[in-house]
Amino acid sequence: MKDIVIGKIVDETQAGMVIIHAPVPADLDEWGRQNPSKCFVKYVDGRKASPEQIKKIHAMIGEISEWLGDYPEQVKLNLKRMFILNKLDSMESEMFSFSDCGVEKARLFISFLIDLMIQYGVPSRVPLYEQAEDIHAYVYACLMNKTCAVCGQKGVDLHHVVPLGMGADRESKPQLGYPVLPLCRKHHNEMHTDSKRFLEAHHIEPIKLTDEIARVYGFSKKARRESEAFNENKH
Repeated sequence: MKDIVIGKIVDETQAGMVIIHAPVPADLDEWGRQNPSKCFVKYVDGRKASPEQIKKIHAMIGEISEWLGDYPEQVKLNLKRMFILNKLDSMESEMFSFSDCGVEKARLFISFLIDLMIQYGVPSRVPLYEQAEDIHAYVYACLMNKTCAVCGQKGVDLHHVVPLGMGADRESKPQLGYPVLPLCRKHHNEMHTDSKRFLEAHHIEPIKLTDEIARVYGFSKKARRESEAFNENKH
C-alpha cells in the first residue's frame, strides 16, 4: 500500500472533521480538473522497521560498499538519494533514518537494494532470496536480469515449472501464463530431481511468464502473439 494517495473531500461535520474518499481513479489529471476539492491522504502505519530489516539493510549496503570500493557512509547516503528519487512519492522526498522509518519503507528499500545487486552482479554472502521480503518481486528481478534465483549466477535457463512436454517446439507452443523460474544449469538439474523439495529449500516461488519476460528471453513476436491469443481463448 502506498503511504500517500490522492483523495477527495466529500463532506465536513459540525465538529470540523472531514470525510474523505480515497484512493481515486488512475487518471488523476483529468480527475483533478473535475474535482477541485482533492487532497492528499497519508496512511500512517505506526510500525517501525524491525531489527531484522535494519540488519538486512546494513549487510547489503556493506556488500555494495565493498564491491564499489567506497566508504559505507557515503554509499548509504547515495543509495538513500537514489531510492528517494526513483522509488518514493514526490511528497516523501525528505532524507530518512533507518532507525525510525516504517516497516513498509524498509521493505521497499530492501527490494530496491536487492534489485541493484541483481542488476549489477554484486556478490552477497547471504543468498538474496533469504534477504527478500517480496519473493515475487525478487524472482521477477532475477528473470529480467537473467540471473539464477538461487545462486545469482548470470546466464540462466528459463525453467518451466509446468512441463511443456517432451520435444515441444518452444517457439510455437503457447507459453505465456506458464509459471517459470530463472535457474543456472546446476540448479535447473536439481529442480528436475525433486521440484517440491527444491522450492521449499530455497524459499522461492515461480511467477507467470509475461510478454515482458518473454521478450528478454528472445521469444519471437509471432510466438508471443499466438500465446496471447491461446490464453485469451481459454477464458
